[in-house]
Amino acid sequence: MANKVPGQLNFQAFTDCDLLIIDREKHHEKMIQCENALSLYEDQLFKAIINMESRLLSFLHLTAEQRFHKLFSEQPEIFNLVPLKHIASSLGITAETLSRLRKKQFR
Repeated sequence: MANKVPGQLNFQAFTDCDLLIIDREKHHEKMIQCENALSLYEDQLFKAIINMESRLLSFLHLTAEQRFHKLFSEQPEIFNLVPLKHIASSLGITAETLSRLRKKQFR
């Protein structure tokens, strides 16, 4: 956004959601005009950085099984909302491995 280059990520919602679309210039104006908006933006940016760091560290230091258990303990509802093939992909494992880990979890 800062360098006016289109983003390289695509997002897909798996549940109903609201999407806010604002152009770059209006976003910048609001950040200047409203201290609360800037504070909210900074908070969200900080949370995103912390989440990315946590995800990176989990791939560096945890096994696939540990990543699965961490996700299951922190966000159990995700398994009812997101297709399992996408969960497996985000954990860096195959759908078959995820299936085995889930079976093992519920024994």
